[in-house]
Amino acid sequence: MTSSHGSSWVDQVKGWSVADVANRLGLEVLRRGNDVSFACPACGKQLRHTKSSAALLAAKVMPDGRWWCEPCGAGGDAVALACAVATGKTQLTTETWRPTRAALVAVGLVAHGGEPIGTPSRSRPPPRPSLALVATPTYPPIGAVADFWASCTTTEPASAEARYLAARGFDVNRLHWLQMVRVAPRRLARQVDWWPSYWLHQWRLVFAAYDSRGELRSLHARSVSDATTPKTRWPLGKSSRGLLFADGVGCEFLRAAHSPDAVRGLQGIFVAEGATDTLKLAGVLDSTAAMFGALGYVQGSKSALSEIDWPQSVPCIIATDDDQTGDKYAAEIRQALAPRIEVYRVRAPLGRTALQRKSGDWSDMTDRDVLSTITDASKWEACHD
Repeated sequence: MTSSHGSSWVDQVKGWSVADVANRLGLEVLRRGNDVSFACPACGKQLRHTKSSAALLAAKVMPDGRWWCEPCGAGGDAVALACAVATGKTQLTTETWRPTRAALVAVGLVAHGGEPIGTPSRSRPPPRPSLALVATPTYPPIGAVADFWASCTTTEPASAEARYLAARGFDVNRLHWLQMVRVAPRRLARQVDWWPSYWLHQWRLVFAAYDSRGELRSLHARSVSDATTPKTRWPLGKSSRGLLFADGVGCEFLRAAHSPDAVRGLQGIFVAEGATDTLKLAGVLDSTAAMFGALGYVQGSKSALSEIDWPQSVPCIIATDDDQTGDKYAAEIRQALAPRIEVYRVRAPLGRTALQRKSGDWSDMTDRDVLSTITDASKWEACHD
């Protein structure tokens, strides 16, 4: 493989730690004792199946230094990891070689000319560099994110993205009022290294992501094709740590949570899991006269919640999925908020399978069923003393 492409950078990247490369490429690396894991970049799965009470991420670093995803079986060395992050596939081929190298260039692991950063003399074996010493920004530049978001369009009723959303029960004609999701253009006026051009043809449904102050800091994209893996994308080499999805009320809450006057009349903030569930709850809440806001939680959002000066007068209602991941996120949300805050959990009434997996989530329900569930306070399970 290396010789066929004449790629000296491939040989050196193979010698780098999978965990370090995963971290540099924007994956959140979880360390629990000797277990080192991250969400699988090939299939997009977050958690692996385990009898342990502690949630473990899907892709595990094995004793031989390679990685392996328990749900889908993908794996390999650091090069396979970079390839999976860039293309969703683990094998370097004529089609995946260039975007994989571009991904490594974008995060500073390979120079633009193709050689590895700090390539050693041919007479000496390549060293194993410490990537932790190299500072990497967590998010793309603010101005570039704003420009990308501005270049996206609202969903057109005849588009594949609109059909995807309509099939999941969304009122496409009302989504533009929420300003939470748009469709990426086929081409950008100026290409950015954190969003490869070919992504614009595969991951086109784009969601805005905010920091704890309600500032637009990153973007999250989803493919509407069942044939695409992984299903979702964050900007290349950037992480989701410290980010949240939010509707209009949720954004205003983040921007002014420290001011009691600014949140007067607010009846609560729902925290859903992922982009589409947050969009579903936001759409339902927007159709009522009730003063509720919606935030969306993803892997790494705990730090954002912990930074919010959450008013004691505003309860938090957790609406994560009714499965192992949802339980994990619910526990993290409770831990992130001060003990004085009233925290509840409301579950989608679809239940769990015998294997303790969700039978469905909020976006699988009709708007009427979602509304009747989330606004019925008798169904809120208290998560506080």
